[in-house]
Amino acid sequence: MTSSETEHAGTSGKDLLIELLWRIGAFQFGEFSEGNTSKNSPIFINTKQIISSPNTLRTAAELVAAELEILQTRRRQNLSDYHFLAGIPLGGLHLATALSLQIGKPLLYIRPPRIPSDLAEPPYLEGTYRPGQQALVVDDLATGGTSLRETTITLRSLGIKVSDAIVLIDREEGVTKKMEEFGVRVHALITMSYLARRLIENEHISLETYELIQAYLNMQKGTTL
Repeated sequence: MTSSETEHAGTSGKDLLIELLWRIGAFQFGEFSEGNTSKNSPIFINTKQIISSPNTLRTAAELVAAELEILQTRRRQNLSDYHFLAGIPLGGLHLATALSLQIGKPLLYIRPPRIPSDLAEPPYLEGTYRPGQQALVVDDLATGGTSLRETTITLRSLGIKVSDAIVLIDREEGVTKKMEEFGVRVHALITMSYLARRLIENEHISLETYELIQAYLNMQKGTTL
C-alpha cells in the first residue's frame, strides 16, 4: 500500500485496514468479558495481532499518520502540537513505534513494572524528554480508558503535558467522554460502529451478529449518559 492510497485516512484506507485485520484473525465473535467495562461483549478485538503482519502494521501507521494530519488542519477538532509520541505498552507501543518511523517523531513509553517491588518505585520513562513538552498518547484499542488515564497521570506527574490521544479502534464504551473530563481529547481512526457496518457489508458476519453488536453499543451508550 502506497502513501497516496492512504492519504487523508479516507474510508477506502480504513476499509482496507479492517479487511487486513479480518484476515489475520483480529476479530472473534461469541461472548467476551474483559476488565470492568466490556461485559458480555459479542465481539473481541485483538489488535495486537498486527505484529504478525508487517503489511497490516505499516498500513495502520500510514492511516493514523494521515488522520493526524487531518486533525492538525481542522478548525473544529484541533490537535495540539506535540513533541513526541507516548506509546502505551504493549499493543499501543507496537503501533506507536511504527507511527514514529512513519512521521519521524521521537517515541517514549512508561516501562511496566518487572517485579512487584518495582511498584513502589517512581514510574520510569524510557526515552528523552524535558518537562513542559507535549506528548501525544498512542494506543491500539480504547475500551474503558483505564490505560489512557493512568498513562496521562504518570506523564503529567513527570511534567509532560497531555492534551490528545490517538487510538486505532474505539470500542465506544465511554472513553471519549471520560477522557474529555480529564482534559484529554481521544481521536479514533475506526469506531466499533463503523467496524461492524463494514464487516456485515463484506459478509464477514451474519445479520444476527451485527444486531448483537448494535444492541451492545446501544447498551453502552445508555450506561455512559
